[in-house]
Amino acid sequence: MEQHSTEAPKLQTDRKRLRKVYTQERRLEAIRSGLNAASFAYGRRNAIRDLMHDRCGGECETDDVETFFDLMLPFAVEAAYLHKGRDPLVDVAKFFGRVMPAFMRSACPEHITNRVREALEQRAAAPTAETYVDWLPRMESLVADLRVTRDEVQRLGLRGWGCIDPASPEERKEADRQRKRAERAAKGATPRQMSITGTQPWKALGISRATWYRHKREGTLDTLKRETETSAPWVYTLYGADESVSLPEPFMIAAAGFETHARQA
Repeated sequence: MEQHSTEAPKLQTDRKRLRKVYTQERRLEAIRSGLNAASFAYGRRNAIRDLMHDRCGGECETDDVETFFDLMLPFAVEAAYLHKGRDPLVDVAKFFGRVMPAFMRSACPEHITNRVREALEQRAAAPTAETYVDWLPRMESLVADLRVTRDEVQRLGLRGWGCIDPASPEERKEADRQRKRAERAAKGATPRQMSITGTQPWKALGISRATWYRHKREGTLDTLKRETETSAPWVYTLYGADESVSLPEPFMIAAAGFETHARQA
């Protein structure tokens, strides 16, 4: 029994170690096989497609369709190239047939085929790093060619995209304040204007801040509120029982404090 009890933890430790090594190898293999690069290419390709649909209400029917095609083509080729055992030319043609069918019908098939083959050759000749091929268009060129605005980035949820009208430092600070305020509210924090410092409840009771906190520590705030409500006519009698008179705040505090000391005496 003792031998079995000592071997069981060791067996569990070995299994955890093997599982960790297997997970790390799978992640490295996914990176080297191009799955991460394919996900990146899909994201860029679909973002350009969403921009086209947002601006044109669907497929672009103006001269800008060539621009959208040229910018989407490298990412579509990259995504199709990384699918082993499939023809990239067929995958790219299917994608553009769904996204811009009118353009594909009107364009010369040989022209489209040559464009895709040129992109594949460019991809094959590009310098290869350890985990990716460095040949896709940079974000700066995409933003400059598409004239992407900040409103489009926020409205369409284009993650990682820049824009031609970036926010000013003051706007970024205000956006950061709004974000942090929303995070605090989600965690249940009280807004500053609704806090004790913001509402200043001691003024409504006609007492000082220190007196209010003292009663709060002693747990006598409810009793003080009831006594203050019932003693309001006594304070007004000093002004001839005329409730329409607006009493100065310092007098209210002094009168309430005087009455409290008188009752304690």
